[in-house]
Amino acid sequence: MKEKLEHFFITWGVILVLNQLLIFGGCFTFHCLLAALPHTGVIAFFLSAFILKYDKKTKREPPKTNFQSNTQAKPKQTVRETYKYYTADPLKMKGDEYERHIGKRFEEKKDLVIYNGFIRGYEDGGVDLVAIPPDSNTINLIQCKHWSKKTIELFHIEQIYSKLNNHNFDFLDLSESQINAHLSVAKEKVAINNILSTVRMNQKMLTIRKTLYISSDHVVDLEIGKHLTMLKPNIFRYEDMKIVVERIV
Repeated sequence: MKEKLEHFFITWGVILVLNQLLIFGGCFTFHCLLAALPHTGVIAFFLSAFILKYDKKTKREPPKTNFQSNTQAKPKQTVRETYKYYTADPLKMKGDEYERHIGKRFEEKKDLVIYNGFIRGYEDGGVDLVAIPPDSNTINLIQCKHWSKKTIELFHIEQIYSKLNNHNFDFLDLSESQINAHLSVAKEKVAINNILSTVRMNQKMLTIRKTLYISSDHVVDLEIGKHLTMLKPNIFRYEDMKIVVERIV
């Protein structure tokens, strides 16, 4: 039991630190930590249980035969090494960092930002962020691409546009707590609920904006140029979707 508790609290501590750095923008104040405790605790519980189960399985493996002993044996993974293997994903961390960067820009404008990609993961429907200004008359559906090597081609633009254009607004079903958990500065639940309620009631009359943010124009296929209209040196338009080049400083 002591070992299990130790593994759990180590895992929870690592997840909590990563959560504050990558999702809460490095916020380690009391209210930020308090907001992060429930979901990081649940993640830590299941992850530590999985790691311990995996570790026990390796201990129960039968002894190697003479043939197996002649092959090169792989070093046994420790609990920490197993945890690192299953959680380390540099590309995802890089993408999450960019989503956080763009989201904070809209938060600074006092928009309600729904970090849909963080909340729903791979089921976000192609919408990483939803930004709703205080007047609640406009909704900005946002996709973010932090690519440095992979080339953005026309079919990528078409796919992104299609997903943003056909999104079903399921983010309106999210709770105030789910939304608040990812904000850099927490909002009053009543304020969040009022904005969501206004959007639900006026959904058909809202102005819907679609935006793709990319971190570098160096990864854009030059052939896309003839399908775009330049609005500013860093802003382009494809159909009714804006493409904004926004670098992380």
